[in-house]
Amino acid sequence: MRGEARETASSASGDGLERDSSVGPYRLLRVLGTGGMGVVYLAERRRPRARVALKCLTALSGTVERTAQRFAAEVYVHGALRHPNIVRMLDHGASPERYLAMEHVEGCSVLSLWSWLHARGEALPIAACLRIGERAAAALAHAHGRRDASGRTLGIVHRDVSPSNVLVSRCGGVKLIDFGLARHRDRDWATTAGMTLGKVGYMPPEMLLGREVDARSDVYSLGVLLWECLTGTHLTPRGSLLRAAEHIVAGNHPSPSASRSGVPAAVDALLARILSTEPDERPSALEVARTLRALRSRAGTTELARSVRRAGRTEVAPC
Repeated sequence: MRGEARETASSASGDGLERDSSVGPYRLLRVLGTGGMGVVYLAERRRPRARVALKCLTALSGTVERTAQRFAAEVYVHGALRHPNIVRMLDHGASPERYLAMEHVEGCSVLSLWSWLHARGEALPIAACLRIGERAAAALAHAHGRRDASGRTLGIVHRDVSPSNVLVSRCGGVKLIDFGLARHRDRDWATTAGMTLGKVGYMPPEMLLGREVDARSDVYSLGVLLWECLTGTHLTPRGSLLRAAEHIVAGNHPSPSASRSGVPAAVDALLARILSTEPDERPSALEVARTLRALRSRAGTTELARSVRRAGRTEVAPC
């Protein structure tokens, strides 16, 4: 980390942190993840004592101002959201480094769980997949529908919905995280030519074509995530950004049931709409949540929790 932590002792830990390294009122315990905008630590607040996920700002040379703007936008967006399926912001500040404290989820990312199962030739139970899709859709519906005190929409779009940005807990909970690339009504950090935001395999066609993105773009990305959870395979080719982009823009994706028996026909139909190359043909996040809620069994939460506990994963996805 480049100056994010104040070192208060000289003996290093196994995570590369000096003992008693701290940021503001938080003692850093270990690194949970890193990304283009920051480092996420497992940290402990001194008073009252509690463990949190602490995101600290970093910036590559020449991008300090841009990164600071995105960090400020993330704090703004998190401050506007209150939903059980969105990770809670607990605190933010500068000491002097900018930091954002969030609830610590005992579990792992969908990506980590998917990879663990895939390496063993296993698949996530269908009911657990639908549980993830339903709860993530509910989180997006909340974000998309937020309004200010005057009733004006905030225009929040996550823009980076992907398996690494959805956490699943040991209790079967689902949490959407990382609004670092989000846009909203008053601070629109739009994608610029030659600049790739998010992960290409989860980008909607309109983003790849340089067109306007909105709430329907998040729905598409969620559809890719759900499709991959159900099938245990990637929707787009890996290894070539160009081939992946061409595949997304062309559309015509196979139904999940073509790769896995037991997927309800109604889920096939829903994903066909979600993955449409035409944003107008996609359902809203709220409709997705309601449809999946009606389709999934009550066993979804239990099966998801069992899968997370079996994997024994307890990390947070990179920021």
